[in-house]
Amino acid sequence: MSSIKRSKLGFELHSGDVLVKEPLLYIIEVVDKTTGEIEVIYVGKSNRGSSRPFTAYDNNIRRMIAGDPPRNGKEFRPIH
Repeated sequence: MSSIKRSKLGFELHSGDVLVKEPLLYIIEVVDKTTGEIEVIYVGKSNRGSSRPFTAYDNNIRRMIAGDPPRNGKEFRPIH
């Protein structure tokens, strides 16, 4: 059963048939609403499900927009 969850900034989590509380690999994509073109900006893994990476990404973007320092106190991770 597919579900969509929205973050505070409006990012969407599309879980598809994935067990979101189990270890998983995930991908973060940016979709151009005009062209539909997809750009992959991050591929990662999580041992404890989707909750932490989903909320951490949203928090990091909000901190960048606000001009706040990253949580690690050093630098934001480059997009790769």
